[in-house]
Amino acid sequence: MAQISNQLTGNSVLLLLSDVEFGGIAVQAREQASYLGGKGICRSLLLLNTNGVNLDDYNPCSDVISTEVVPSTLKQVSSPLRVYRLWKLFRNRPESIFHFHSFSQEYINWQAVLAARLAKKSVVVTLHHTVRWTRDPFDPTFVFQRLAWLLANRLVVTTRAGKVLVEQKIPTGKTEVVPCIIPNIVNPVTRDSARNALNVCNNDFLVVVVSRLVQSKGIIDLVKTVLALSNHQPMRLLIAGDGHCRSELSELVKDDHRIRLLGHVQDKNSVFAAADLFALPSYEEGFGMVYAEAARHGVPSIASDLPQVREVVVDGETGWLVPPGDVERLRTTIDWVFKHRDECLRRGENAKSYCRRFDPDVVMARQILIYDDLLKAI
Repeated sequence: MAQISNQLTGNSVLLLLSDVEFGGIAVQAREQASYLGGKGICRSLLLLNTNGVNLDDYNPCSDVISTEVVPSTLKQVSSPLRVYRLWKLFRNRPESIFHFHSFSQEYINWQAVLAARLAKKSVVVTLHHTVRWTRDPFDPTFVFQRLAWLLANRLVVTTRAGKVLVEQKIPTGKTEVVPCIIPNIVNPVTRDSARNALNVCNNDFLVVVVSRLVQSKGIIDLVKTVLALSNHQPMRLLIAGDGHCRSELSELVKDDHRIRLLGHVQDKNSVFAAADLFALPSYEEGFGMVYAEAARHGVPSIASDLPQVREVVVDGETGWLVPPGDVERLRTTIDWVFKHRDECLRRGENAKSYCRRFDPDVVMARQILIYDDLLKAI
């Protein structure tokens, strides 16, 4: 259980979400805000941009915190005017610490960070994707990103590998590692009931995917692999999610009864509960939350051998790692797992134990220490 100091009371922390997509980043902002709200440390999650956002996605945290949206006057204005208007908004907020959730070190909302510092707030920025650097250092916008790095009191990354990469560009001394929260399972379902709901036979070997259907997730590689394993009739693949690649996947699958596209699934835990194996051979991941979510259900993963993912999936113990884009290795690995069900069960149990390090209390204990240190310095 995270220990709360006497300093962290009332409106100590404001969570701000600067990424508009309701993916893993927004889930983390929501989960952290809900946890801190339950402790009386955070009252609000402030959305800096709502383009394409369904506010109903934030309902799970509405009982403990409010979800606020920046005024429309802050949109579509020049950077200096945006900084000024944000400063006016921030200086009247009671919170002393502003915690931003950003896509990566290249896309920090620098206007908001600058406005927060001008309003005499301490700033924490969580960088969720530290997998690559694409900005030209001579690009003028890069200068403003670097300004945001320097202005932030603490930079938080979700993996040790991410910290190494960030510290190659950002001065050391203020980068901390706080992994992602993997929420506890609410209203768990049994394997049998989950399979019945999905119309899957109990003796089928079920591989599942829960993901955005985009090229970088490697799902097309996975489908081609399962199609090539035509001799494994009891094997089934269920793909939950939606995205740009859905039409291409539909064309690949056609009338193959072993593979089904489920589309967007409201309760992804029911998909995990039905599975024997989770597989997502991504080309890049910032953390790999979904592997740990599968592990909550005792389901091992086949994942890509990426530095960040190695901290979520342990090759040989909690799952299998394959080189990104290596379709042949992916095929032989799935074939091996299908033929060694006992080892699949063993690694699933190991995964379930391993992912306890991502429990909300464990993760937030680290985060709260950062807040506490900042308040001591005020």
